[in-house]
Amino acid sequence: MQIESLKKRVQKRYPGCVAMMDHDGEYYIVHNDISLHDVFMIPGAATEEESWQIISQFVQVEQSINRTHPLKKLISDHKKLQSKERISNRIHNNKNKSYV
Repeated sequence: MQIESLKKRVQKRYPGCVAMMDHDGEYYIVHNDISLHDVFMIPGAATEEESWQIISQFVQVEQSINRTHPLKKLISDHKKLQSKERISNRIHNNKNKSYV
């Protein structure tokens, strides 16, 4: 895979991330002064392209986990309930104002 497409995939999830080389010559992807390699607990890579490729794979795994997480349904249901309550309150408040 080309380095630009790997960068694009990673930067979609972590905007503004860049590749940096440490004093040992290993490459790391850094986002907001935090190494994504440290976040995902993986060692540095020998080349910049390899570093982007590794992080790209971890971003895909992270996305899959987030998509299928068991709490996602509960959170989604809770947000739907909040939205229904908000709309209901808005309608109820508007009816009261029109009669006053």
